[in-house]
Amino acid sequence: MDIIIQFSGYRYLLTIKIINQRFLNIMVSLLRSIVLVMPHAARCLVVLCLLPLTVLADVSIKVNSGVADVDTNILAHIGKIAVADIKQNDLLVRRRILKHIDDATHALGYYGATAEIEFLQDESIQVNVTLGRPVLWGEVNVSVIGPAENLIAIQKVVAAPLLKTGERAQHWQYEQTKKELTQLLARFGYMDARIDSSEVKLNLQKLRADVSLIAVSGERYRFGEVKFEQEGLDDSLLHRLMPFESGELYDNEKVTLFRKELALSGYFEDAQVLIKKQEKYRVDVLALLKVKEAHYLDVGLGYSTDSGPRAKLGWRWPVAGSFGGSLTSTAEVSNPKKEVGVNYRIPLVKPLTQSLDFETGWQDKTVENTRTILTTLGMAFNNRRKTNWQHRYAINIDHERNSSDFVNENGEAETTEVASFFLVPSASWSRSESNEERDPDSGYYVRFGVQGSHPALGSDTEFLRGTFGVRWLTKVFSPKAVFVARLDMGAIAADDIEQVPFSRRFFAGGDQSIRGYEYESLGTRDEEGNLIGGKYLNVGGLELNYRIFDEWRTGVFFDTGRAFTSTTEPFYSSVGPSARWISPVGQIRLDLAFPLDGEDAGTPRVHISMGGVF
Repeated sequence: MDIIIQFSGYRYLLTIKIINQRFLNIMVSLLRSIVLVMPHAARCLVVLCLLPLTVLADVSIKVNSGVADVDTNILAHIGKIAVADIKQNDLLVRRRILKHIDDATHALGYYGATAEIEFLQDESIQVNVTLGRPVLWGEVNVSVIGPAENLIAIQKVVAAPLLKTGERAQHWQYEQTKKELTQLLARFGYMDARIDSSEVKLNLQKLRADVSLIAVSGERYRFGEVKFEQEGLDDSLLHRLMPFESGELYDNEKVTLFRKELALSGYFEDAQVLIKKQEKYRVDVLALLKVKEAHYLDVGLGYSTDSGPRAKLGWRWPVAGSFGGSLTSTAEVSNPKKEVGVNYRIPLVKPLTQSLDFETGWQDKTVENTRTILTTLGMAFNNRRKTNWQHRYAINIDHERNSSDFVNENGEAETTEVASFFLVPSASWSRSESNEERDPDSGYYVRFGVQGSHPALGSDTEFLRGTFGVRWLTKVFSPKAVFVARLDMGAIAADDIEQVPFSRRFFAGGDQSIRGYEYESLGTRDEEGNLIGGKYLNVGGLELNYRIFDEWRTGVFFDTGRAFTSTTEPFYSSVGPSARWISPVGQIRLDLAFPLDGEDAGTPRVHISMGGVF
């Protein structure tokens, strides 16, 4: 609302946002009371200023009929009435209200309702409605003639319609039943269906409404010819994306699913699916597709107190070949770790849920005085089940070279190098759900994994390694408070931990493990104090976050755990405050962790990292 006030040639613009109509009415009444005690000249000026408020304000309307849904419907029909409308012609407003009362009550089964309308001094309207007895549904005949009468979905509507004999006759129930029948017939391919009888016989003397709603379905259509207009992909791949076959009974939900499958495939910049009714009860399907031709680069820069500055470069080729393969490669560089990986994915029988991955990678990682260079080549089968469980079965050929610097008994620096070759079959099962991807406040993630190697496979070593991880978050106390719990466990079956490849041992510490401690600095140590890693892992954390602004959370956390070989080895714990910024590029996490155990106890460490809860 804009009010323009002019004083001695100066023009001021005052903008008022009406938040609450009742509040506005109270303020206007208060100002009027003040005006009555003001001098005449000032009173005239203020009245002129207040006039737009009075004219443009809406009236508060109260309806009382004794039936809640009727009150709501009457108010919805009446809508808004301005104060100016009443001042100009209150008789016209009265007639308008009565007309809306008739429409609103008829729709809900009440005919002949009367109303008393009172215009109150506080510029509100009180409407008292006397309804009388409602009209009830009488004889109800809802049926479908033809082959569609055997469909379970149709039978449910016919057997239990919204229109029930003896209940209040509400018009929306009739319209909704008619709409449901029409939509179901269209969905299941009865494209020649028609409504043969559609009438409501109203008898006001008997307060009864008889219904006749009869649909004739005709024959059901089937899927006909399916064509693809596109360049770059083999039609056999596209046919595997189809949730139906030519000649199958038509179902419009399968067409909708087909559109969704094409969009989720990641192959297309644009995908449209058109249907066309043909003779002989056939529906042809035409898919107009524009295949992605571009290559994509992903560049990322980050920082973590555990790894220092970090740079990442990724390259993606979404459609690498006519059979739908995709090629991705990544390179990441940070202080403790440098790695490069390449993955070529081939879609299988079910392209969206099954794939075969060919992978190769190289990693150079330093943990304290040990440097590990790992080269790997592998193949994996991925399968996502209908229950949203992701299954992955893989086999990798790994070559690992470890070099460790230490001081010998004579105080001289020495370096030992060990190289090993091992063939590692592995399997993992994981599942996750969350209510929002960028900043979830409820959900979970669970993962099981097992991998191992044996000399019978040509490996230099023998071990069996199992892992389990779970994340759970939920709202507590209030919608703004989120509780996060996590647990990571693992075990290695091996005679000697030092015979297990260094890259497969367990370590703890860091922003993804036990905060307050350096990255992978916790684990079993030998007699000289050198970090060698553990056979077992138990790490957990609890965190409580509270939203203080739309994009900010703050909270507290507690982490504890250990990577160990002997049960006598100590646990390490930490506590501290946390802050979370939900930035446009993801969640930025800031943690101030206070270690409670070990040499670092009492010395805080700041952790800055980026990524989601899962």
